[in-house]
Amino acid sequence: MKKMVLAAAISLALVFTLAVGNAFATPVTWKFSFTGADLLNNVFADGIDGSNAVDNNLFDGARLLRVGTNANHADAARTYVESQHDTFNERWDEYADEGYVFDAFNLWGLDGRGQFWGEDYKPESWVSHSGPANWSTGYHTWPWGNPPAGAFTLDFPWWSAGQNGLGMTATNLNESVFSFRVKFDYSDMFWGGNVGDAPNALPVLTFWFGGFLTKYDEQGNIFNDHMYEGNMVLTGSQVVPEPGTIALLGLGLAGLGFYGYRRRNKV
Repeated sequence: MKKMVLAAAISLALVFTLAVGNAFATPVTWKFSFTGADLLNNVFADGIDGSNAVDNNLFDGARLLRVGTNANHADAARTYVESQHDTFNERWDEYADEGYVFDAFNLWGLDGRGQFWGEDYKPESWVSHSGPANWSTGYHTWPWGNPPAGAFTLDFPWWSAGQNGLGMTATNLNESVFSFRVKFDYSDMFWGGNVGDAPNALPVLTFWFGGFLTKYDEQGNIFNDHMYEGNMVLTGSQVVPEPGTIALLGLGLAGLGFYGYRRRNKV
């Protein structure tokens, strides 16, 4: 009889576990990682003037290099516009020779730039992020007026290293590993924007990044900097601590139920 009661308690606990597990099915956290080599590389596409990365189906390795930090696209060189390839290479070689480093960048995750780079999802929240030992991390908040309607979070993660940033000619860029965890609500994950055939089906997503190539003087002050941005296609893995926790809770309830049954029989 006791075994039957215990089995019934465990069955009830499993039903509870499944019910609660389904309740927590969304949102779900995913972990992604990338390296300095993913950031400091580029792929060229023979697009025409006025086109963008999405127009040219370039979702991994598209790059835009601007002169200075002006937020507009004036005086820029793109890897996805054929007429600007030579300009991009010339500037890249010039900045590398002058000792520029890639010293700060952020990810995105809000609608807007997605139509140019391939993003088509909206994070429920950015959970955490990390980088090499010499990089600091933090969050920025949407600063450009009214945010996109339907956004779950206005925050996005950034990384910064100052003079200890990634050298443009470094040979060990693969050793600089960055990672982040981002939470998605499966029931309302995508903007539904027009991003062509961009890889945006978990575990694979297209991520935009934007940052700075910076030159420092001998005193460690910024001498000059230029905006550098692009996209990366990353494959993530689901972070699943919740099911294990819920299962333990269910088994604990089963144990309490059986314990209560035994006490009642002793009275």
